[in-house]
Amino acid sequence: MIKVRIRKPLIEEELLVEDIRNLGLPPIIVTTILGEFSGQSFDTKKAQDVLGRMYKEKSKISQGIVDTLVEDIYDAIKFTAGMGKGGSWLVPEEFAQSFNKISKYNVMSKSSQEFFDFKEFKGLEKSLNKIIKKYFEGVMEKESLRAVEDRFAEKWLYIYEVFFQGLRTGATIINYLKKHPSNWKDLAKLGYDEAIAFVKEAALTQEDEKDIVYKYNDGYYWIDLGEGGCKLEAARMGHCGQDDRGNMVSLRIKPKGSKISKSYVSLSYNSHNDTIYQVKGRENNAPDEDHYEYIVDFIERFEVGYMEETGEHSNDDFSHFIEHIDRYTDAEVDTRQRELEELVNQINNGNHNNENLHFSAELEDYGDEVYAHFDVYVNMEVKIEIPGKNYDMADKMETIMADEEYEILEKIREIDYLEDHVPEEHHISMEYSTPDSIDGPTHMTVKISMNPQLETHSAHNAEALSSMIEEIEYLFGPSDIETFEESIENVIVGFMADVISTPGSEKYREIYGKIEEIENGFNHFYAEYDLEDFREGIEFILSKPLKVEIPAFPYQMPKGWNDYRHPAGEYASKLYDNVYYLHSGLYERMVKRHFSSFEITRILNGAFHKFSSDAAWYAAKQTRLEFPGFDLSDLDDELKTDAMSPFNDNEIEIKYPSRGQYEQVQSSFRAPTLGFRDKMTIKWTDSVDDILYIMKYVQYMDKHWNDIEEIMRPHLENIAVKTKKLHKEIWGTFRVQVQDIVDVANEATPENPLPLEENKRKIKVLIKK
Repeated sequence: MIKVRIRKPLIEEELLVEDIRNLGLPPIIVTTILGEFSGQSFDTKKAQDVLGRMYKEKSKISQGIVDTLVEDIYDAIKFTAGMGKGGSWLVPEEFAQSFNKISKYNVMSKSSQEFFDFKEFKGLEKSLNKIIKKYFEGVMEKESLRAVEDRFAEKWLYIYEVFFQGLRTGATIINYLKKHPSNWKDLAKLGYDEAIAFVKEAALTQEDEKDIVYKYNDGYYWIDLGEGGCKLEAARMGHCGQDDRGNMVSLRIKPKGSKISKSYVSLSYNSHNDTIYQVKGRENNAPDEDHYEYIVDFIERFEVGYMEETGEHSNDDFSHFIEHIDRYTDAEVDTRQRELEELVNQINNGNHNNENLHFSAELEDYGDEVYAHFDVYVNMEVKIEIPGKNYDMADKMETIMADEEYEILEKIREIDYLEDHVPEEHHISMEYSTPDSIDGPTHMTVKISMNPQLETHSAHNAEALSSMIEEIEYLFGPSDIETFEESIENVIVGFMADVISTPGSEKYREIYGKIEEIENGFNHFYAEYDLEDFREGIEFILSKPLKVEIPAFPYQMPKGWNDYRHPAGEYASKLYDNVYYLHSGLYERMVKRHFSSFEITRILNGAFHKFSSDAAWYAAKQTRLEFPGFDLSDLDDELKTDAMSPFNDNEIEIKYPSRGQYEQVQSSFRAPTLGFRDKMTIKWTDSVDDILYIMKYVQYMDKHWNDIEEIMRPHLENIAVKTKKLHKEIWGTFRVQVQDIVDVANEATPENPLPLEENKRKIKVLIKK
């Protein structure tokens, strides 16, 4: 019968009756069983006896759990005893020997058996308590006995929870024992499994008046069918008739003149957590509106706090019912499924689609939870110009598209971060067409469709589904689509290099044919290119060290610390490593923050701008230039005024010092050095202006790099000063913590202090006492 939830009482001596104690059960279990029957209107001593006997029957602990438990108890006793100055635990030798003997004969000798039964497990607890009382006294005895009691109580209670609480079928035994004063007789001679089978069978054929939790004047009544399920209810209502999360409660009425009731509403109710999980009418449909008032009354009468019915396991629309409950009761209604359904409908109605993104979602029912399966298609379109409106050219281009389709799609997948989201060829497809025209075709249209793969395609609520949409919109925003389409066009045009030409292809081929000669003329740049395939482009690389010094963070284990013969050597060396890598890692991160790609780009562009501006000013004044060999014609006026920032922090790669340079663990390691690498690229698909633009910059900077570098130097030194100050602060903190290691170690071994001496090496040692 459903009751208001009763909290489990604490151990109280007056609750312990003679009957239950005679079974030899642990105190925690005696208290728990008494709490289960608290508040009953009839004497439950016999019922408690039945439950206690079944508990002893199911009380089996696995060998592995016992092994871990014994080790845990010994560790707890060791920590209670404490550690001596020499680093050894203060546990009496006699106790340790007795403990080991118990462990050997009561645990290890039984390793071949899979479980310990009630008697064996209780005997182990008794043996441990006995030796504690023999070898300890005072606080040590009290704390050690508590350690044993707490850990065994946890295991005893775990067994009870597994078989008699929560969602376990053993709870039906308790419910049956509580329904009637004489029900214990039916189970008195049955084992646990037999009792469960008996209770289930009885529930199918009985409708006890005492199970009626409330009866209305019009004849309707709510009846508690118990935990788990009811086959009779399932047959009547056309649903599964069960829910392990709570008791099945049925709204019934006996028609006039009939001895057999009829069921109209089934709900799953858990009084322990004040929750209704399901409310179903016939065939898993929403309850009829005529029965809403009874459901509302049930919620209010039994003070139900939560309603989690969302329409699971049903194709019916529960929204009206859920809204009614939300409006007319104080229960907290779970609207997650309804919100998820609404968002799914919005998606499938195209509310979130745009020219390039097409979303879809489908509700799925898995177990007791409904979720949405989410998918998206990204569509892009490019137009490839057909030179001279030539039909023959169009045919050749279509042939290339057909012959090279797989390779083209593979190249497209490699664009930027697409490969992370389009991992397989079947997730991307391509269509192409050439429009008919009397005057000849002007272009070929290529449409690309891809199905990006997300980390997960399942959303269990509207918030998660909205996040998926936002992620796609972020990855494939308008500017991203524009960039992708430009890259896709370059890929496709690249496959047609032997058929068509681009505006800058002639100039590019001219440079490509002389690239080795051009590269030999550089002092600071070098070129990267593929002599086998001109379509790969030419990258002009400027890779230089930054002329600035930053201090190392040397790894210098003090002399003698790695000698494990010293009692604190191993302890100290491990702590030293932890402290060192914590501080050196912090220093390394700070160096990267100060010498970031953004900061270096700013300095590079500033130096370039100053050099070019000063040169232009002097030329205009017709004074002697301060830049030897400078020729103003190297860079025309348009480039000087409109594009004075040739470096981009997204393109620049900073070369930071290696871990070995920071640590200086070998004398051969040079001091930490910094550098940068930048590239400027020309492709055969670029325009003539773009190609000349890049070449002018490369030639100009190569010629005047030394002068630009000199302008950079003071700005880099300013950052270096800040870095050295930071190094000093972090190194100082590190030295203090190393001294703390020494102090702690020497407290444990005062008779053999840990040295803090230089470990003589060629590099400067910063750790000194």
